[in-house]
Amino acid sequence: MTTTDIDKFRVVGIAVRTSHRTENSTKQRIPHLWKRFLEERVIDKIPNRVDSQKVFAIYTEYDSDEYGKYTYIIGMEVSEFSNIPEGMIGKTIKQDNYEMLPSENGPFNEAVPKAWKKARSDADLKDKRKFDTDFVSYDMDEGESKGKVQLYVSIAS
Repeated sequence: MTTTDIDKFRVVGIAVRTSHRTENSTKQRIPHLWKRFLEERVIDKIPNRVDSQKVFAIYTEYDSDEYGKYTYIIGMEVSEFSNIPEGMIGKTIKQDNYEMLPSENGPFNEAVPKAWKKARSDADLKDKRKFDTDFVSYDMDEGESKGKVQLYVSIAS
């Protein structure tokens, strides 16, 4: 893990409200959002993209802790919020301190849960975690289902 200060950036994408409990049941919402993101080629519909290979999954608007509800956004960094398409939202990720947990290249559906498992099992990180805004950065260099993943968990400074 590496502690890093991230400058603010903007993301436009599609969102769903969910919880850890929902995502560990038969009523999962995140896989359906990813399916929609890929099948509807949401990437191509986002104006003002900064990097066409980097996708972000944002965990934000936490009700409480990891067991409360939160908003999950899949999108891309943009230079500005002009012309946001209907059905999408814009979110500014404020400048903050984060613990960054990198993954190996591989299937996203394996890399992301491994990174979150590592984050949740780290006692020091658990004590510092803010439950403000966390995010996963996907480098989609090998198509739509595998590549390098970096998990950023917001921490108290």
